[in-house]
This record gives sequence, structure tokens and C-alpha cells, in this order.
Amino acid sequence: MPKDSVKDLIKNSLIALLESKPYSDITVTDLINAAGVARVSFYRHYHSISEVVDDVTNDMTTVFLKEVYPVIAVNDEKAWRDFLTSHFSRFADHHKTFSPKKHQNGHILFGIVNEKVQALEKTLPSDSMHDKYAVFGKIGL
Repeated sequence: MPKDSVKDLIKNSLIALLESKPYSDITVTDLINAAGVARVSFYRHYHSISEVVDDVTNDMTTVFLKEVYPVIAVNDEKAWRDFLTSHFSRFADHHKTFSPKKHQNGHILFGIVNEKVQALEKTLPSDSMHDKYAVFGKIGL
């Protein structure tokens, strides 16, 4: 089994820490202790915790778009149901991170992901604004 990269260890530790702490209370020391990496390793890959958040939200956005684009292309009701079931099951998988007690964590992460998706939405090849709104209306963004 391949060993996790330092970046993966740090990103996974951030997600785990978000289950028990508000984002604003997480420190670099918390992250490196949870990840089991040296401080120099953290700073070799990131300049700040916000860069880790950016990396995590890039991953979330990539996964979301990778799953949604094929569904948009076929525009099939069953495909949409399967996509939405998969998409919303992630909330159950990460309920501690996004629980009402940690609402601010979810708000921060989803806000960033939404901004990234909206920026990418502007680059969609489309004949009209109506087409773009129809696509993103279907996925509920």
C-alpha cells in the first residue's frame, strides 16, 4: 500500500480536526501534531492553514465536477438521482465536520467550493446564459 504524501496527511488532518474544532481555532501546531509531520514539512508545502483549506476545497471541487459533468451530458433522471445520492451521502460521511455545532466550518468550506464552482461555471461552453443557469439549477448551486 502506498504511503500517504505529506500534503495528503496534512489535508486529512485538517478535515479530522474540523470535526472537533472550529476552523478559526486550528493552528499549524495542531495540524502537524495530527499529521505526524515536522513543521518544516508543513512549510515546505504550505505557507498557511488557509492554503491547506484551499487545497482541500480544490479537491472537493474536482471530485464534484468530475461526477457532475457526465450527468449533465446525459441528462438522465436516474443518473441525476444516483449523483445526488452519492453527493449527499458525503454529508453523512462527514457529519461531524458539518454538524450544527461546527456550522461555521461547513459554511467556510462550502462557500469556498461554491466560489470555485461558480468561477468554473463561467468557463462552460454554452450558447446562452439560459443553458448555464439550467445546468447549475439542476445541481442546486
